[in-house]
Amino acid sequence: NAHVDHTPPLTFDRIVADFVRSEQLDLDNLLILGHRDGEIRKEIGDIGLRWSFIAYHRERARLRIVSQKANLTQKKR
Repeated sequence: NAHVDHTPPLTFDRIVADFVRSEQLDLDNLLILGHRDGEIRKEIGDIGLRWSFIAYHRERARLRIVSQKANLTQKKR
């Protein structure tokens, strides 16, 4: 009944947007895997860029445990 959530203001969306800007990426040309039937996880197709994002996320994300209900109903900032 618990979820892991990013503590605002560094939400996951914010971290992704900051990474895209810092790497000067063009989202229209970025290969994202995980869109086929049965795939539930999305990930960056370029392995080097994927590991760069993982490191970037680890340095910035502040995670917290919240109830499932709170996470799904809270307003994302």
